[in-house]
Amino acid sequence: MFDSVNRTAAEIAARLDCELDSFWLYGSAVMDDFRLGWSDIDFIAFSNGEITEEAAQRLLMLRQELKEKQPENPYYRLFEGVIVNIEEYKSGEYKRLMYWGTSGQRITDKCEIDPFARYELAKHGKCVFGSADMCLFPLPEKSELASAVRRHYEGIREYAQVTDERLYSCGWLLDISRCIYTLKTGEVIAKTHAGEWALESGIFADGAPLEKTLEIRRNPLKYKNDERVKAWLASLGGTVQRYADVLERELEKFAEREMKTIKTKPTVIETERLILRPLEERDRESFIRMAKDERVNSTYMIPKLESEVLENAFFDHMRDFTENESRFVYGIALKNGGIIGFINDCELDGTRAEMGYFIGAEHWNRGYATEALSAAIDALFDMGYTYLKAGHFEENAASRRVMEKCGMKGIAHEEDLEYKGRMHHCLFMAIEKQ
Repeated sequence: MFDSVNRTAAEIAARLDCELDSFWLYGSAVMDDFRLGWSDIDFIAFSNGEITEEAAQRLLMLRQELKEKQPENPYYRLFEGVIVNIEEYKSGEYKRLMYWGTSGQRITDKCEIDPFARYELAKHGKCVFGSADMCLFPLPEKSELASAVRRHYEGIREYAQVTDERLYSCGWLLDISRCIYTLKTGEVIAKTHAGEWALESGIFADGAPLEKTLEIRRNPLKYKNDERVKAWLASLGGTVQRYADVLERELEKFAEREMKTIKTKPTVIETERLILRPLEERDRESFIRMAKDERVNSTYMIPKLESEVLENAFFDHMRDFTENESRFVYGIALKNGGIIGFINDCELDGTRAEMGYFIGAEHWNRGYATEALSAAIDALFDMGYTYLKAGHFEENAASRRVMEKCGMKGIAHEEDLEYKGRMHHCLFMAIEKQ
């Protein structure tokens, strides 16, 4: 596939009257979800100058021309996206651009990239030609994603009352699964992964149609001409609408969550053995010692503390966080002793929160992390948060066990993070208020 991507980018560059600034892939092609016979190759190409009428005409039928030159190549016809002047894209005012879509291609002066695509570009976009400027793709707001979900829902109600024999008919079920995942988490994942998550989470009362859809999605060429599958696809209208009923309820829940007022965090949180409280001056030495311990900072991301000045500045910074009423950040202390750890929000967004924590190595294997995280979850739910998640490096099995003990379950969200000079694969778990 990527040979075809490179050839397409090169041909676009050759047909422009200016330079091709960059060529980006997003969607299934870069999210480990591309399936020949089903998927498209989504792209956006930026020129560094005006796209003239002459250049636009040369680009108009490029997909078809490449296909004619290599009729055995199955990829050229799958390219869908826009070729646009980068300065026009930044300003949002367009003179001329090229659009390639499912139903054809056209020269236009309009360009609208929906929030799902913008999220995929920001999080997963891959520059395969030219300069990779990620500032081109700011993450959409959660409200924008919710509005996009609402539009998908309305489209499903309007256009999927009756289905036909195309494989895309069962794709509605994956679309619905992804929309629900986005409403619950504020994130966008590949459709196959969303379907798998929905099955594992028991989102739909009848999971059999979704299970069959995933089977087809994983090997679409096998089922494309199967007459029994075609008959099943043509009968899916009612099933799609029942799944849409679930999406409708999730939209209602989302609206209710967004209207909720978050309560002020408690000053302290007490458990049987612990007290979650603001950091105090007496904690300085112990906190810095824990933060510098390789056993702690190998998994909890802490900046390099290479001098006493940096150590004290780090402690002062974290102490300020614990005193900030708009942040959910606490030192973890023994009721009958000193500080032994730290728990913090990584992000607060509406009624969703992401958490991080550490326990000093000398206090490991005594259940303190589970006790602290469980208390934090209860407090956040009491404050009005409804969806909490936390991440852990893949190799950190102990942290995963802590999250599991607190009722969190794995979700279909993973990230690769660079820390201490190497890449770490980060897995996420979550819990939702019932």
